[in-house]
Amino acid sequence: MLGTMVRNLSARMSFAKKFGIVGIALVLPLAFVTNAYLGVQRSSESFAAKERQGVTYVRPAVDLVAALVDARSATVGALSAGTTPSVPDVQGALDKVAAVDGKLGERFGTRDQFVALRSEVGTVTGARYATAKDAFDAYGKAIADATSLVVQAGNGSNLILDPDLDSFYVMDSWVVQLPVLLDASGASRDLGAMAAAPAARAGDLGDRVVEETLVSGSVSSHAAAIRSDLATAYAKTHRGSLKATLSAPVSAFLGTDENRPAIGSVAEGRSLQSALGSELDALLQARIAHFVAKEHTVLLVDALGFALAAALFYALSRWVSRIVMGIAAELATSSGEVTEMSARIATGSEDATANARKVSVAAHQVNDNVHLVAAAMEEMSSSVREISSGAAGVTQIAVTAAEVAAAATDSVGALGESSRQIGEVVAVITSIAEQTNLLALNATIEAARAGESGKGFAVVAHEVKELAKETAAATDQIASRVARIQEDTERAVQAILGITSIIEEIKDSQLSIAGAVEEQEVTASEITRNVAGAADGVTVIATDVATVADQAQEISAGIARTNDRALGLLVIAETLRGVITGARGFGPTA
Repeated sequence: MLGTMVRNLSARMSFAKKFGIVGIALVLPLAFVTNAYLGVQRSSESFAAKERQGVTYVRPAVDLVAALVDARSATVGALSAGTTPSVPDVQGALDKVAAVDGKLGERFGTRDQFVALRSEVGTVTGARYATAKDAFDAYGKAIADATSLVVQAGNGSNLILDPDLDSFYVMDSWVVQLPVLLDASGASRDLGAMAAAPAARAGDLGDRVVEETLVSGSVSSHAAAIRSDLATAYAKTHRGSLKATLSAPVSAFLGTDENRPAIGSVAEGRSLQSALGSELDALLQARIAHFVAKEHTVLLVDALGFALAAALFYALSRWVSRIVMGIAAELATSSGEVTEMSARIATGSEDATANARKVSVAAHQVNDNVHLVAAAMEEMSSSVREISSGAAGVTQIAVTAAEVAAAATDSVGALGESSRQIGEVVAVITSIAEQTNLLALNATIEAARAGESGKGFAVVAHEVKELAKETAAATDQIASRVARIQEDTERAVQAILGITSIIEEIKDSQLSIAGAVEEQEVTASEITRNVAGAADGVTVIATDVATVADQAQEISAGIARTNDRALGLLVIAETLRGVITGARGFGPTA
């Protein structure tokens, strides 16, 4: 029901009105984004405004710390000198804090803490102390509680969470560092007064020296922290007067020597805290003003954007209307041309289909032939690999034969050396036989001289002589045979060297054959791979050609449908005219 009402309403609207509604729908997200951005800006303004309220609270709270430090110094100084203390007014500073806590204490979470502090301050300032040390300790606790109140006010008012570097470091100097420095510098003076008192005991004096040393370290560290904070704030701020405003009170309270701070009076500390509070408040005011200016800028830009968008949408709707009306006229004119072109395309598609079928058959034949060539090349590659394997085996055999021939050469050479050594032994034996023969001859002569008594010795000498002759004859035969062995050994060595040379030539030739076969194997593998790639490519071509034929048939069918769509162009043209003019009941004319 609702959809029908919307369609009827849309049918009665002109194109310009519809375009305007679309434009509004497109601009709405920008409005939502702008609203969200303004919400963020106002949240930031609220955050900074709460910080300014924190400044309002911290001012009197730091003054209260300074007043308590003054009161402690006056009380400790009087008691150390043996006079009646005259306590400066603390109630006035306390009343200022009470006034601001009455407005902001619940929001900052300081109410209970301040109530306890007010009671404590009343007790501390109204008490009578027996010694300066008692007054120093009592006031010290009250000052620490007042400092804690300052920090709580900073936490509850977002000051501790300040997002800008310049205001954050000014805040840290004012809220965190300065109250502690006021307390520490006053404590240093009070400890000095207590140590210089005439009634100070020797044991107490040592304790005071230790305490004063600790307090002096705290003074130095917090003074350095304030200088560091302000140096960062000066570097990060856009407020040119920040350094000029704070330099004088900082130098008056901290001194001019950064390495050896000379802390001034509490009054100078109050001047510094007043300047820090004023500058922090000015920084927060500038930030809020910046947020407000950005809000106004965004609202102005959005207003101009909305106005410009409205003008653009109106001009665009008029432009689109003219274009659509022109398109409707061109569609009506082009309908006949599309029909005529469809007929010509249908004829060309039929011819393309027939040619594609022929190409597909030829591609399948080429595919079969290429696969046959690929199979043949694979067989040839297998044969080349077998030849390569056989050639490698023959090469290895030739290498082994060369090694065996070399070993044989070495063995025959060793045999020749042994024959030579035998010849030397035979020569020695021959020499011995000759000497033995001479000895036998001498023995025979001596036996003849001996006459009858030397006959037995002559027989023995004769036998020795005969043995020497036989030994010499055997030795000659051995020498002759050894000589022949040496000659045969030399001829064997020469023959083996010839065999080794031939084997080396065979090995070199076989290595050349193996290299050539390996190259043929690589070439055959490359040819096989290329042929296989060609076979795959031909297969893809055959498939693609078949696909082209099928697509050509689909084109023919699509042409028929195009003819139907061309007839519908006339209806679309009339419909576009109706959309632009907002007329009802439009459609093709008979």
